[in-house]
Amino acid sequence: MKTIVMILSVGHSGSTLLDKAIGSNSKAFSLGEIINFHRIIENRKSLCGCQSTYAFCPFWTDFIRKIEKRDEFLDGNFELNYKVKSLKDLLCFINCLLFSKKSNYTNKIIRKNEVVYDELFKKTGSSLLIDSSKSLFRSLLIYKFIKKYDYRFIHLVRDGRTVLNSYQKKTYNVFKDGRVYTYNRKVQNPKLNVAYWFRYNVKSLVLLNLLRIPKKIIRYEDFVNNPVRSLNSISEFIGVNYEVNMVDLGNKTNHMCWGNASRINALKIKPQTKRIMDFDLLKYFTSMPRLLNRMYGYKK
Repeated sequence: MKTIVMILSVGHSGSTLLDKAIGSNSKAFSLGEIINFHRIIENRKSLCGCQSTYAFCPFWTDFIRKIEKRDEFLDGNFELNYKVKSLKDLLCFINCLLFSKKSNYTNKIIRKNEVVYDELFKKTGSSLLIDSSKSLFRSLLIYKFIKKYDYRFIHLVRDGRTVLNSYQKKTYNVFKDGRVYTYNRKVQNPKLNVAYWFRYNVKSLVLLNLLRIPKKIIRYEDFVNNPVRSLNSISEFIGVNYEVNMVDLGNKTNHMCWGNASRINALKIKPQTKRIMDFDLLKYFTSMPRLLNRMYGYKK
């Protein structure tokens, strides 16, 4: 049976790098954040993992032509995410997950994701797709209702203080054709960043355990500081053999959809060095987030 690996994590936790590493296996294909498929149609000037813009990437231009002809996408809506914007949406999600009562909206989202996965398996010829979309609700609905595939969930965690610090960076760099391109990033309220980090990880832990979904918790720091050991463990979990290419990221062209700049820049997995922390930010890291951080093993 073909397998889909779902990487669940908060942003700035290294999901793109982990996706790229697992996707470097000869049997796997990195999707990146396929949840943003609609964005590559709306903004063809953005860069694919292969460094071409989506408008000139042969992989995605051919794939989009095929998808546009499918009945499920004739309405011109390429949105793949299940959005929970209100209490009503949340109750609808719970009703769907527990009692299999799907609304028309839920049914459309599930079907569109199924079509995209089906076509990607055909196009890539891979037996393993890596999806680092990170959307917990979408991933659970796919797991519940698309039964034709096997699933493995990787819950990637990172020291919340480091994540908070990363969220506050105002720029990021992309390396292309020997040049450095600097882009601005919208900086959010650090209090909101900490709350999101805490809620997301708690929800993931609780729901994955309640639903008894096969999962593996990976710490980002362990992954980058000992990638061979981590990727051996992950390979065993997802049912493939470890390959040395998985730590040499430049050996395989990828077509990752969205994600951070490492989909383009990263050629190898670099150990994490001690980073300069803005200690003024730590006041936002209150008692409950600190407790969760310690539970993950971040005690200092």
